[in-house]
Amino acid sequence: MAVKYCDLSDEIYHRLYRLIKRQVDPKIIATTLHLPLKTVLNLITRIKAPDTFLGMEIAETSTKEKPVSEIGFLDVYYYQKTRFALIKLIGTLNEENSDILNKELEKGLGSFFRATAIKMSEVVSIDEAASRNLLNYNETFQKNKKFLAILDPSKAIEPQLLEFQLEGTIPIFGTERAFEEAAFPRQLLRPPRG
Repeated sequence: MAVKYCDLSDEIYHRLYRLIKRQVDPKIIATTLHLPLKTVLNLITRIKAPDTFLGMEIAETSTKEKPVSEIGFLDVYYYQKTRFALIKLIGTLNEENSDILNKELEKGLGSFFRATAIKMSEVVSIDEAASRNLLNYNETFQKNKKFLAILDPSKAIEPQLLEFQLEGTIPIFGTERAFEEAAFPRQLLRPPRG
């Protein structure tokens, strides 16, 4: 089923526009935003002349090409939920752009929230340096009696989470509800001794 322009949310249009301005490859945009490549290419032609985008002829791009796995950008969004902070990542988490994430993790450390979740459902890859950085922040959170966890990692980074020993060191949850239950455990009610 084809995606129509009117079916896309304002947030998707905003992200698409930002990615186009950064001159990110259309295949990577399609992968990141979970859109068909044809839809992305059509939207690019509406925003920009096709022959000026990365020196590529859009008509020559095949929709069956394998998407590029390495993206050189990272978008980070910091949200304050009711009981915790949520950091949403989009793109590639690597050494070059880890400073962007560090600023948001520092917000989590300095906030009154006891828990911070890093949502990675739209992360395409993560390198060793960025993994070490996350492991270091996990230790810092623990020293400050705060809870840090990874939320909903994409299938693309699951092997990297194992390889760089993030899995097993930093808690990983598939849903916000599971994260909240672990971050804020309920006290078991004990029957009074009598």
